[in-house]
Amino acid sequence: MPARTLLPGLLLGLLGLLVIAWLVLRRRDVHQAAHHASAWRQRLLVAGLTLLAAVGYMPASLAGKGPTGPAAVKGNKGWRRIAAVWQEAEAIASGTRGSYPFDRAGKKRVLDELAAAEGLADALAREGKLQPATAALLKLELQYLARGVTSKRPTEMKNATCYKPMLHRPAQDALRRIEQRLPLLEKLARSRRVQAAVLRTAVAAVERDLKVAGSDKKPVVRRTRASLAKIKKLLSR
Repeated sequence: MPARTLLPGLLLGLLGLLVIAWLVLRRRDVHQAAHHASAWRQRLLVAGLTLLAAVGYMPASLAGKGPTGPAAVKGNKGWRRIAAVWQEAEAIASGTRGSYPFDRAGKKRVLDELAAAEGLADALAREGKLQPATAALLKLELQYLARGVTSKRPTEMKNATCYKPMLHRPAQDALRRIEQRLPLLEKLARSRRVQAAVLRTAVAAVERDLKVAGSDKKPVVRRTRASLAKIKKLLSR
């Protein structure tokens, strides 16, 4: 993988680690800070936590507790691969790596790895290391990332002038993603235990969409916020 492809995501992750270290030194709850941070700080913290998960290191003070919590996936090769491609795809889809973040071969590689990550999520569920609802939510997030990656153009198309522009409606798109996630979030909110290492990343993505979707007057937004509050309570145990 070219260094120029890895560098932006790695730098974001390293900056996130610095913020996490600062919070830990001040004895602040990292995950609570992430939930209440502004969008760009939230991205830094999520990138830092994802980087920790990608290298298989997640101290108990950050990961939470519980028999089916992060211990079920901490150090698991499948989860590390999922976390690594998640971080790369998120940087691409968000535009952090620019309008032409890869060549055609690079684009195919990322999309192939995202598809493989869905299979890994299924495998973790079969092995009992992920709840079925958590694995389903994780796969849904990977599919959203794949769409974001697909929308980016390869370097070979820099000089292309004839292409169909994509209609981008952030609020409507965010609301649609919230509606698709809601049944899984409600199911997880009724659980007695959740896998913190995976869910914290997915929850952060849902919260970003809630900020974009806007009005709390929409029933689906209110129900989603209520489910997230219950999940956060489980994660804080």
